Amino acid sequence: DFPVGYIDFSVNQQGPPGPEHRLIYPAMASGEDNEVAGNGPFPWMILLMDENEEPENYMLLSSRIAQTGTMVYIPSWTTNPGTYEDLVSELEEIQAWIHNANQSNDAVLGMFGAVDESHWGLIGHGVGAVFATNGYINWLAVATNQTLQPPRAIVGLALEVGEVNEPFTIQAPRPNIGLFITGSADEVAPATEHVLPVLENVDGFAWQILHSLGANHYQYQDSTSFLEDLNDGDASLTQEEQLDHAMEHVLPYLDLTLRGDHSSFREAFNRPNDVDTVTDSNGYVDEDF
Repeated sequence: DFPVGYIDFSVNQQGPPGPEHRLIYPAMASGEDNEVAGNGPFPWMILLMDENEEPENYMLLSSRIAQTGTMVYIPSWTTNPGTYEDLVSELEEIQAWIHNANQSNDAVLGMFGAVDESHWGLIGHGVGAVFATNGYINWLAVATNQTLQPPRAIVGLALEVGEVNEPFTIQAPRPNIGLFITGSADEVAPATEHVLPVLENVDGFAWQILHSLGANHYQYQDSTSFLEDLNDGDASLTQEEQLDHAMEHVLPYLDLTLRGDHSSFREAFNRPNDVDTVTDSNGYVDEDF
């Protein structure tokens, strides 16, 4: 139950300022530029947005995560970064920014020593979920700085792929397990066409897909355009209910992967009563552990 603070900043070191990135964090009081809470160091996530979105579109989602003690970094870029090498290079630059910011209070008061740099993960929505997943599963193969810790978590919300590639073997950090959530009312990127064909092609990676009943594609964002609403399915959940259901699993998953709280495994992966019994009254699952 932390208050939620945030800062906007440009990562350009030379020339005119570039598009602003955003860091959302547990704070002493809610609002922009407020002091970081003193209960750290906090683990952190990089959130990769869907196409044509801005960090402002993900404050509801990010605030849910920051309230429970995990920072969220949202880079401004949403276009395809190109090769896996280019993608991981971008993520390594974010790691470098986090490291530098963690050495002082220059970014925001209370930032010094507030980040648990070694425990971090990736979360994405739509096309951003594809980038996040590719960065995670290819990290060990293409990362240039092997002294830095790799991502330890991957969450894909309404993952949207352009095409399904041939089967491949990952080189992700081990042990690895991913959580993917797509709504049953998602007509933009239904899980049977966009998530299952991808994950079934991945060798050596444990995963679960939660099909959230009544959830659609765009309600993970704070706002949508007319065309987005027109192309999406009709949700039978409110936006708050959709986020509530997702967070019932995402937050325990982050406790498991970033904090080593193994008691959270059952909550994260729909095993409330028994480790061998999968059940969720608000969704159904596909998985391969």
